Amino acid sequence: MKKFLFVLPFAAMLLAIVVFTNCTKESPTEPITSDAAYFTSVVTGNDATTTDLIVSDYQALDESAQLLALKIKITKELVSSGITPLHWGRVISSASRTITKPAVTQADTIAIVAAKVTFSGNFIIQGLSGADTVVIKKPFTESIDRNLKFLRVARTRFPRLNWALDAISVAAGGTDNAAISITKVEVVAPNNTFTVTDPLNYYMQIDRWWMRHIPVLQNVSITLRVTVQSAQADTDLVTLHYAPGTFGLHNAPFTMTTETNNGGTFTRVYEKTWTVTGSVKKFAHLMISATTKASLYNDDTSNFNSVVWGIPYKTSQ
Repeated sequence: MKKFLFVLPFAAMLLAIVVFTNCTKESPTEPITSDAAYFTSVVTGNDATTTDLIVSDYQALDESAQLLALKIKITKELVSSGITPLHWGRVISSASRTITKPAVTQADTIAIVAAKVTFSGNFIIQGLSGADTVVIKKPFTESIDRNLKFLRVARTRFPRLNWALDAISVAAGGTDNAAISITKVEVVAPNNTFTVTDPLNYYMQIDRWWMRHIPVLQNVSITLRVTVQSAQADTDLVTLHYAPGTFGLHNAPFTMTTETNNGGTFTRVYEKTWTVTGSVKKFAHLMISATTKASLYNDDTSNFNSVVWGIPYKTSQ
């Protein structure tokens, strides 16, 4: 009888442990209570498994710390016309990530989510006006769109366990009413060469390999070619933005290789060969911006005109 009295509470305790363990496995970080809430958590960078992939666009474009480290000394506050730029970059003060329309589902197994990130801040230019050092702050807002593809992997009470982010499109956007556009990006890497002309429909798979996959780039040399359509006779500025290193600005200019006058518009091709270095994070972005020359060489603070495409990559498998 004593043995029975001992076994009964022990069995109850064991059952409680099993129930608690199962609940913990099934519901790791709820209160995500709907599919839409889970998709939002991914798009806003609040899902731990995909944060690096989502927010690394900001990390590549923002150069606040690097510009601050230059300790720019201003010798003249105001200028009247053109400047000769020395250093420049984006100082992003806010980033807002949203879903722009309800998810589109296909046979209840695939969900396509349209996302937008809006960056606001100042485009900072340190330059020369005659013999004087000047700093120009140009307020800007850039909106960048992309699509995310989710696959249904289960049917439980918990949305976080029901879907997995399968693929992400190339990102594209810029300032409103941009007088410049990127029409093609070619990436030539040792084991992966691809061309993008329709960024929002160019999906790159994250872990599965039956479709185009996110390239693995670490300590390899790549060549990027960018085709730009512009209404400006002046040569545009095309720049590669990448994950910040230990010090210094993390951008590099492209070199124009060809130009075609279309009679009012210009088609220009730019090229850059660059070595992708290692990173402590699994995901990063190559962000490519095309900016009008007047945005950089003119002190008019309202003159900032730019478009941006973003290509995700992995630093490891």
